[in-house]
Amino acid sequence: MSGILPIAVKTVRDLSPSMMRLVFEVDGFERLRPTPHPDEWVSLWFPDETGALPRPLPRALAGPSGGRLPRARSRPYSLRRINPVAGTVTIDIVRHEGGLAAGWAARARPGDRLLMSQPEGRFRLPAGAGQLLAFADITGLPALARIVETLPPRVRLSAEIALPCPGDRPDLPLGPGARLRWHPMGDAAQLPCPAEAFVPGRDYVWIAAEASVVAGLKRHFLGQGTTARDLVAIGYWIRGRSRR
Repeated sequence: MSGILPIAVKTVRDLSPSMMRLVFEVDGFERLRPTPHPDEWVSLWFPDETGALPRPLPRALAGPSGGRLPRARSRPYSLRRINPVAGTVTIDIVRHEGGLAAGWAARARPGDRLLMSQPEGRFRLPAGAGQLLAFADITGLPALARIVETLPPRVRLSAEIALPCPGDRPDLPLGPGARLRWHPMGDAAQLPCPAEAFVPGRDYVWIAAEASVVAGLKRHFLGQGTTARDLVAIGYWIRGRSRR
């Protein structure tokens, strides 16, 4: 449990028609161990219907999982921002009907408490990369926005982004030659494969969307010779199912 941090809602606001932004104060912020990855995410544990937060599973009942928090009441979310001065983290949550996290967020008020894991991430831009090929739906947008904010000026951005409505488009700090193409998002984002060929050593690919969409794009790029060094593909959700 040493890696689990209690957090409390500081502010809640509507970010866009489909997204809410929550800022959390982190108890024991000095124990937070950020990663070097701008797409880093955490697990959040939500209270049950009585308002009680999960407790560690007893080892006698859970075997190797003993001492861990139960996964059933946790969901993964990107860290949009970490503020060490204020001791806070910012998390954007997609608004939708039903769902453990979305339902809780819709009712969240300052002071409401959750539990949060330590961050982990995967985005690592190779030193020689000159172009980022990014593919995301609205669930991947918080991570993509943070990635864009950290891109070196030498790296050109080419992004395909699917959103529920035009009002969800964020203002992003785009460098020279950046190209963003926006697509409508229904039950699952349909993100097109790029017409241009992948160039080894120049291009880095980052994909975060619905799992079947991610799988199709990953197959496309593997067919063009990408490797683990220049491809990150993460299914952020599965159509018809919760993440956990």
